[in-house]
Amino acid sequence: MKLEDPSYPFNRAVFLSNFEGVEEIIPPTVVSFNSVWPDLLTRIEAAIASGDSGALQIAAHTLKGVVSNFYAETVRLLAWELEKLGKAKSLEGADALFSRLLPELSSLTTALNQLAKEHQVL
Repeated sequence: MKLEDPSYPFNRAVFLSNFEGVEEIIPPTVVSFNSVWPDLLTRIEAAIASGDSGALQIAAHTLKGVVSNFYAETVRLLAWELEKLGKAKSLEGADALFSRLLPELSSLTTALNQLAKEHQVL
């Protein structure tokens, strides 16, 4: 996948522009992301399974904020849609959104892990 490809999981150029001169903090930033997103995904899935719209709203909102740091628009928009469902106290369509979120989050994680490797300080 080319970096210019609009389907790339995050805006690499904009993200990297925020780290000019401090590229060594990219790997710990990705490590921090990797320590947070699995719990958020679990919380979203549990909220959908239990019908807890309030918990869905909070977990999706948190995920939306976390991925915004990486300019990951597709994941951010899916999280936002889940957050809106939770706010509306509706879970209609949440399963489908969650199913779309999983591969997008996986692609984002793979791309971020690769970026962290590229900037690893030995």
